[in-house]
Amino acid sequence: MAEFSDPRPAGLDEFAEAMAFTDRVFRPGQRGRRIVQSQYPHAYRQTASFARRLLLLREAGADGQLVGCLGIHPMQLRLGEATVSAGGIGVVGADPQRRGEGIMSQLLVAALKRMREAGHAISILGGDRQRYGWFGWENGGVRRRYLLTRRMLGAPSKLERQLSLTRFDPDHASSRRKIHRLSSEKAYGVEHSAADVAPLLDRVGRETWIVEDSDRFACICLGGPNRQNRPYERVDAALGERDLIVSGLRCLMARFRREQLWAIGGPDPVDAAMFEPVSASWVTEEDGMIRILDLPRLVKQLAPEIARLRRLTGTRPPDLQIRLSDRGQAATLSGGSGSGSGKSRMCQMTSLQAVQLLFGARPLLTTGLVELLPNTVIGPWSAILPLPLHVPAIHHI
Repeated sequence: MAEFSDPRPAGLDEFAEAMAFTDRVFRPGQRGRRIVQSQYPHAYRQTASFARRLLLLREAGADGQLVGCLGIHPMQLRLGEATVSAGGIGVVGADPQRRGEGIMSQLLVAALKRMREAGHAISILGGDRQRYGWFGWENGGVRRRYLLTRRMLGAPSKLERQLSLTRFDPDHASSRRKIHRLSSEKAYGVEHSAADVAPLLDRVGRETWIVEDSDRFACICLGGPNRQNRPYERVDAALGERDLIVSGLRCLMARFRREQLWAIGGPDPVDAAMFEPVSASWVTEEDGMIRILDLPRLVKQLAPEIARLRRLTGTRPPDLQIRLSDRGQAATLSGGSGSGSGKSRMCQMTSLQAVQLLFGARPLLTTGLVELLPNTVIGPWSAILPLPLHVPAIHHI
């Protein structure tokens, strides 16, 4: 069996090779056009700092062949009044001719170590439980898919047809600033700079439209099937005034003769209030996979949102001491009862169960955690947990 060098960050001189390798793994037959980079320009940029986000695994030796690549992308996730530091995992790829040699395992183990050292509380990725559950990731988070139809939305009115509807210009500074402000006001999502607006919204597989009416402003990001811009099949982001977004959707669906679109939204009540009245149906589903890296750090970061929800619900559950049996970590979720009240419970659970407790997509009382926690604990905490973590589609990596 071949020997490999230890996984290490890529240098800038290796970036092009890594992108070509990633395309060969995930976009075969694309003839070196850097398809992955063009689809995710916010995450894969040819600079020294972005190159270092890529972990490379090579065969041992001075001229070792590249056999594996993995991307680690730092994220700050907004969760109501909490901000959670996360390491996003993307493009976990092994040479198609070398699968079964433990390449992915070596990359993931190395990535976990680097993310913990970087101070991330959790890791997130898109993938399946069968593969990544072995490495500690568990299904979690929440997203909603709303089915928008022309019949439910209705035809655009004469006034709506007169709205200014233009393609997003990435060089237009005023539009970028407005979009960044609107995105920053969302209660759930990923923090990003104004400089990231253009690569997030102007890329292969997506087109963004600006809707304006005098001083009113909105933007709608649409995506297509099979990594094409059109025909559109989904709404990946919608920011701005609710009525203006709905009017813009009516006009766009009429213009491009789309009978239906799926709108991908988060747990934000603003999204629900916008899409539910004009949706034929909607479903709630898990948003991805989550792994706890540092439980004490995570609990500290979540504390402001848990305190807000305690105030909102009027609930004062007992303090819950969580001990992770497979991580050797422990932390206490404060229920606000006071350390001297004696209302404290200790629970030992796996890290997968902890993900379900903190970020699962189902109410606690409908999960297997009812067998683990007494009613006097899980009942009060079910008014607060799980928290609806969400990564918007435009931030996927």
